[in-house]
Amino acid sequence: MKIFSFQLILGSLFYLLTSNMVMGEQRTSIVLGTEDWPPFSYEDKVNGQISGLITEVINATFRRMGISIKENGVYPWARAQKDVYSGRLDAIYTASINDERLKYCYFPSEPIVKSKWVLFIKKSKKGSLRFEELSDLKNKSIGFILGYNYPSKFKRYVTQNSLIEEVPFETQNIAKLV
Repeated sequence: MKIFSFQLILGSLFYLLTSNMVMGEQRTSIVLGTEDWPPFSYEDKVNGQISGLITEVINATFRRMGISIKENGVYPWARAQKDVYSGRLDAIYTASINDERLKYCYFPSEPIVKSKWVLFIKKSKKGSLRFEELSDLKNKSIGFILGYNYPSKFKRYVTQNSLIEEVPFETQNIAKLV
């Protein structure tokens, strides 16, 4: 199986308001957003706190900078992006770079984590779906997450040649496979 790979920058901080300065004064707090993407970022159902590997790195980074996190919420990804573009959120994390995001957001030069894209299929179809090249996905049903940044070659091909179903949450696509 071929895996299309690209750099996914988890923990990239968008829109940090020009080096943490607002009207010439040092920021003391920030409002963040992320998505529900365990184990990187998620809402802990026991204590209601935003947790995860990347969340811990983000929390430690801002603590070392002397900046308190006033609020950190989990949102559907498309809404989180809209909220950072409009200024309702100061920054979002667990994001990759694309041209649209670069219009509005600042990305650090080094990622916190690199990841790969993979495809999941129903267990019952394990032996029947072969994926060696993009043409193997022709006329297949593929689930996307609203607002996600997919590799351009992959997205272009499947958008033109497959049935795309976009949903707000990854769990909705996984539920279709159960």
